[in-house]
Amino acid sequence: MIENNNGADVMKQASNGSAEIPPDIQKRLPQLFTSMELAFYLDNYQVLPMLVKYTDNYIIDKCLKSSLGKTNEAIIRGIRGKLSHEHKPKHVAFGRLRDPSEHNAKNVFVVFSTTKTHGAETSIAGYRVLFRDPEICEKDGIDEGRVVLHHCHENDYFLSEDEKVLIDKAIKQDCDKLWNRHSNIRGIMSSPVKYSKGQFLRQPCVVILCLFKTFIPENELDFPTSILVDGQYVPVDVREGYFRLVGDDNPLAKHVPLKMGCTIRTNDGTARFGTLGPFVEYENRLCGLVAAHVMFSKEECQQKAKTNRSSQEHVLSDTKYGGTRVEEVYARGCSERLMLQPGNGPGANQQDVDLVCGRVIKWDYAIERDTSIDIAVVEITKKERKPQQGLFTAYEKHQFKKIGYPDMEPTFDTGKKGNPTCDPEADKHPTSVSEEAEREKSDNDKRKDHTAGNNTIIFGGVSGPTIGKYRNSSSVQFTDKVCGRTEANERYRGMHFIDNSQCGEPDCKLPPLAQRGDSGGAVFQRLEDKSLVSIGVLVAVDNTGSALVTPINPVLDYFNLRMKKFQ
Repeated sequence: MIENNNGADVMKQASNGSAEIPPDIQKRLPQLFTSMELAFYLDNYQVLPMLVKYTDNYIIDKCLKSSLGKTNEAIIRGIRGKLSHEHKPKHVAFGRLRDPSEHNAKNVFVVFSTTKTHGAETSIAGYRVLFRDPEICEKDGIDEGRVVLHHCHENDYFLSEDEKVLIDKAIKQDCDKLWNRHSNIRGIMSSPVKYSKGQFLRQPCVVILCLFKTFIPENELDFPTSILVDGQYVPVDVREGYFRLVGDDNPLAKHVPLKMGCTIRTNDGTARFGTLGPFVEYENRLCGLVAAHVMFSKEECQQKAKTNRSSQEHVLSDTKYGGTRVEEVYARGCSERLMLQPGNGPGANQQDVDLVCGRVIKWDYAIERDTSIDIAVVEITKKERKPQQGLFTAYEKHQFKKIGYPDMEPTFDTGKKGNPTCDPEADKHPTSVSEEAEREKSDNDKRKDHTAGNNTIIFGGVSGPTIGKYRNSSSVQFTDKVCGRTEANERYRGMHFIDNSQCGEPDCKLPPLAQRGDSGGAVFQRLEDKSLVSIGVLVAVDNTGSALVTPINPVLDYFNLRMKKFQ
């Protein structure tokens, strides 16, 4: 029956009349009509979207001009399906452009695809079809995120502690409402600068990241311009941007004993690679932290997230960090998930004794918590692979020089941990050891763990050691979904945002802090005496090359771990 040209036999047969077509509708039908037109006149909302896929555009346009309500919605749904079938994109959205005066039409279809030219355009059934690459965030050749990032670097702009507290409150207050009401949203973070009409305003703000700044999906409102919290309006800055998890395929050499920053993979037969993170202890067993999304597939992680939400019989109160902690569910079925190092590629013998060096003893993908957990705890099972010192790997020794170690290699033997700090005054006027020791006595001193404002170092298996700055609030949220509405168990919360600060030239494109294959990498702040403080585990990178980091303290508390001290 799915034939749509004027010579189709079905059109001639249907035009002769049918007892199944009510007489009043037969009067409205043209002499020759297609299956889609018949479904249209019969208000068959279930079949109509499917028939759009096989129908010529001029027929679709003809039906659209006469459609209202549910019929119109069904045809629009069908056009989205038709575009998805033709272009195989990441996502197809329908909505309006925020400023129609600048364009030829109010309503448009947006096809998010990495295989079509960014900015290309066509039409379907009278609607404009715009093509956008979800990994390109440049409008008129400008990536607003990179521009603001470089401006902050040049002027040494940070959020003050009071500004961080206010913005944290604003994000926590309105985050659920924002995620639930907007499908064109990929992350929520903060910035000391608002970028408006090409101008920089030194104005602390909440930043909403989306894939298409001027596009408003169907049945949705514009993003808010400000958020009211504690009687004060916090500005909102909307920028184009995205986040992606950085586990991928890039195997490296074998390390005996293991070093932080070396590349690892799993034994499940896939080509997922990541990075070995900081060393920890669990019940006197030496372990390493890695990203759960490296050791387990996306489907396994999503199933874990769903299980966590439905397993109320296995939860205990976790008052320190909020939310709930699942005691039993994350330990099930992980004993055979092994860690392999080096990752010699998916064709290598997965059970090779030279590759297997650890096994997962705990893991969870509970990203809906106040601080998201995307972590696997891997016990190091091979005696010869167990480290005797907290050492790091790099492609070449000169990489250590670039991160502030010209005459020595960095080590992490102290097990010292804390939250990152970003007070620029502390960076300009570092405290002495005795003064810092005195500060540690005060629970109210936000800088008690280490000197503020020092460089943040990430040890990734693909990128090697790289340098960034922490200067934002700790309530960053994001999703790695390409497009569409985001459920609670599909978005990360409570991340540290580490600014990419690897070059200072105005036209610099800023090489990324992390790349695919760096997920799970250990993240530290470097003190004035060149010692290191563990602040977290790398999870993702955004379009500016900046990093998203899971704070270390909630991870240790969640799994009942402690940092490994090498004496």
